Amino acid sequence: MRTNCNPLSGIGGFAALLKKELAGEPKKLQKVEKIIRGVHTLDRIAGNLLFLTRQKTIRREDVDIRIILSDVAQILESEIANHNSSIKLWLNLPEENVIVSADPELLRLIFTNLGKNAMQAIEPDKFGEVKIQLIWRLLTNRYEVTVDDNGSGISSDNIPKLFNPFFTTKHYGTGLGLALVKKAVELHQGDVAVESVIGAGSRFRVSLPIRHIPTLTDQALQTADNQNPATLPPFVAGEN
Repeated sequence: MRTNCNPLSGIGGFAALLKKELAGEPKKLQKVEKIIRGVHTLDRIAGNLLFLTRQKTIRREDVDIRIILSDVAQILESEIANHNSSIKLWLNLPEENVIVSADPELLRLIFTNLGKNAMQAIEPDKFGEVKIQLIWRLLTNRYEVTVDDNGSGISSDNIPKLFNPFFTTKHYGTGLGLALVKKAVELHQGDVAVESVIGAGSRFRVSLPIRHIPTLTDQALQTADNQNPATLPPFVAGEN
């Protein structure tokens, strides 16, 4: 739990004051801005770790999962445009409303991180495709979202490690993105699975309940969270 005594907040605050004082000195200002960005990154990592280790329940509300996925697609399209990428994004949604009981912030985290992960799996010189599809099954109280890419694929040795905190095959990132996905999915009483073929691409499949039926265990965990909450940090797309 982050408090007002968080030393990172103090460092960030002093750096912000210093930035104002150095407004006329561009070279020094650049160094201060690097400090501020570093503090923000460390703060997000600390918040993510608290979420992974302490969060036990979620705050549900009725949301249309199609709207969530449309928001995610806009975020991903913006990333594609910012990087002048040739990746094509496909979004396949049903025409009817799909109202689910879920935490909308966590749903955005799940699917934006998976979308970013798919984009990053595609080689820079390849015409890439990322496909997001929603299927819902009212009779079984489940809906399923798949995120496909035609990237480099994942080795069978690495698939069991993908959702471990700090595991990454990239030269950048924290290795927390997919761990956060798994945690958020499990808090919704869902499942996430991976299928991959080297050189052909990967599919991440997320299965979640449409409606949640509370249990006595849920109520006890919610009471514990209310007494000692863990705060999810401001959302940053694709922090892997």
